[in-house]
Amino acid sequence: MNALGSGHPETLALKERLVRWATTGITATVIQWLVSLLLDSRMESEFWPGTLAWIVSGQFAFVMHHTFTWRDRHRGDTEGWRLVKAVGWRWLKFLVVNITAGLITGAVQAWWLSAQDWTDSRTIALLVGAIVASPCNYLLLNFVVFRNDEPPT
Repeated sequence: MNALGSGHPETLALKERLVRWATTGITATVIQWLVSLLLDSRMESEFWPGTLAWIVSGQFAFVMHHTFTWRDRHRGDTEGWRLVKAVGWRWLKFLVVNITAGLITGAVQAWWLSAQDWTDSRTIALLVGAIVASPCNYLLLNFVVFRNDEPPT
């Protein structure tokens, strides 16, 4: 039995899971930033580069979380229709969590910007929003998205 109380040999300890989650999050953030820079140079829109970069990095984050961070929580979902249903169900839950984290981050950023008079307030607002949303993101991913549950029939 390991630190999580499961006899499953591949079940990850909390510390290892947090490191994997942070690694995936940092990598997805870098991808989002790079895609945003690329699209900003090619698009004149204020909205679309950031939105498209968020969508691309979100899909990358899902694949990384599924295959890297929570790879030990797949049970018998290894082939065929069972795999498609399990991955699809997790992906739908992931989208809800990703949107929720984005809304939390945006709300905290808006609050911070309205409450501050600093010239560098936007950068700090981005950081504060990410700090507030991160624990929510981890908890939702751990206990909702990638828990060992069955997809609805």
